[in-house]
Amino acid sequence: MLARSLAAASAAAVVVGAGARADIVNGDFSAGNTGFTSEYDYRVVSTPPHFGQYGVTTTSFAWTQFWHTLPGDHTTGTGQFLIADVGPDLSADIWSQTVAVAPGEHSTLTAWLANWTSFAGAALNVYVNDSLVTTWGPQHSATWTQFSASWDNGPGTSAIVSLRAASYFQPGADIAIDDIHLVPAPAAAGLLGLAALAAARRRR
Repeated sequence: MLARSLAAASAAAVVVGAGARADIVNGDFSAGNTGFTSEYDYRVVSTPPHFGQYGVTTTSFAWTQFWHTLPGDHTTGTGQFLIADVGPDLSADIWSQTVAVAPGEHSTLTAWLANWTSFAGAALNVYVNDSLVTTWGPQHSATWTQFSASWDNGPGTSAIVSLRAASYFQPGADIAIDDIHLVPAPAAAGLLGLAALAAARRRR
């Protein structure tokens, strides 16, 4: 009986947790310019970029021959990442994706940022459903640094997560983004499983 109760509790924890484990699509940009939207213009040619443009590349030098301080992505050093030359429209999404979330739980978005020029880098505002959650950066060097943002999901089953520039200035205000992930907090799903296990033990 106890074994059955423990198995049921574990199964319940897995089922509840599964709803919160939807991750970002193409968060490491290995699939290229897919899985997300941007209000910036996509640029592929190897010439100096203009503000308000972005690309997906293996090195900043492959995207533009103007600056090349970032030699590789965060994931493997040889993969792809998103690179953007920030524009003056601070309401424009550099990167955005609609993600699945578990109602009433907690979500955390993580990403790695770096600067790909010798000028001051850009800070990013993180928006969830068009509400500002936090500001990341600014990132001043070509060293990848991880940032995170957390929020309560509320009653919804999806959320629109967007990254926008926090300020605009030239020259500079450039940003590289890689390894974006969405993870559930070890709150509702985990606690429910633990509570069920504790209740089963009390019934022994």
